[in-house]
Amino acid sequence: MKRCTASSSTIHTSSVACPACWGFPSRTHAGDPDIGAILIVIEQRGLAVSEAVRERVASCDDPDVLRRWLVRAVTVASAEEIFAENEA
Repeated sequence: MKRCTASSSTIHTSSVACPACWGFPSRTHAGDPDIGAILIVIEQRGLAVSEAVRERVASCDDPDVLRRWLVRAVTVASAEEIFAENEA
């Protein structure tokens, strides 16, 4: 357990920081994927997440793109691969 760096009243039950700890706002409106979920999936899979990947995910405001990236985050071999277009 660790105390959230964004909210002193929040305690995380795992070693993973929340999106607020990273300075990213939560964007879970009407079922839209949370940008933090994408990064959490990648990190929990043991993949390195560069600052460029964090910034690109955080700056995206298209729910369809975020959902596609979240799905890809489950299977990619590197964090950068979430941005690859699907091969036909």
